Amino acid sequence: MAILNQTGVYLLFGKDEETGDDQVYVGQAWSRKNGNGVLGRITEHLGGEKLPYWTHAVVLTTSNDSFGPTEISYLENYFYTAASLAGRYTVVNSVDPSPGNVTEEREADLREFSDYSELVIGALGFKVFDALAEEPVRGDTLSEPEGDAELLLERSGVTARGRQT
Repeated sequence: MAILNQTGVYLLFGKDEETGDDQVYVGQAWSRKNGNGVLGRITEHLGGEKLPYWTHAVVLTTSNDSFGPTEISYLENYFYTAASLAGRYTVVNSVDPSPGNVTEEREADLREFSDYSELVIGALGFKVFDALAEEPVRGDTLSEPEGDAELLLERSGVTARGRQT
């Protein structure tokens, strides 16, 4: 668990209780004098700074605690911006995080880290960085209905709707 006491960036996932819409909060934390890092910051969201909607957390850090304040500011801003632009989740941060001031060389390293992180987060089932397609995807071998191509499944009194993206 020592790795969770390091500096890092985290994403809190959940749903809006009224609308059922997916939500995400992007945050950062650094190692503190009391030994708490990113895990300590996440637990603060259970107390005074309560974010009641979240049910899952994803933590991004390094094995050697090499992120400093500039790097985590850059990454927090990057993930916040990427999630906002994708528009699949509602980003519930109350402020737009600062991008920090990283060198061009360090930015290239951080972009590699963020690209890999997006892949892993998506593999975990959180498609927060994948924008919904504006037009339905059309298969070459299957004929699909014209228009919005809404998919419908009704079984045992349950109705499910969706569209391919």
